[in-house]
Amino acid sequence: MATFNTVIILGNMCRDPELRVLASGLTVATATVATSRRYTRKTGEKAEETAFIPIEMWGRTAEFATSGRCTKGSQVLVEGRLKTDQWTDETGQKKSMLKMVVLNLQLIRSKTGQSDIGPGSEGEGGEEEPLPFLDDSADPF
Repeated sequence: MATFNTVIILGNMCRDPELRVLASGLTVATATVATSRRYTRKTGEKAEETAFIPIEMWGRTAEFATSGRCTKGSQVLVEGRLKTDQWTDETGQKKSMLKMVVLNLQLIRSKTGQSDIGPGSEGEGGEEEPLPFLDDSADPF
């Protein structure tokens, strides 16, 4: 049976990414992206729910994200796959966490208003066309 594990998220950085260099020399950065969904309840009341997604970036993408461009509040478009981390805590209880491993990262808008495409992404950077599917006035759910 075939499977498919691809995620695309447009959201805001909740904090500046943190870069680590592993003993092997590989670089990894972690951060959290927040994305919101606006909708209208059956009562007519407007509502919003926000999801906070932990992300993990490797290599050149990690270095790009921590170069000072992708800071807290920056709007980013990330594409990647879901991964489950599992561990046992100090009390012996098994824990797990779902996170996104970023394969492509695009800076849509920084705090200063610039946009840029990170390594691993296609394209040459610069201004992007508006995304037509972002109209949240009509919520099908």
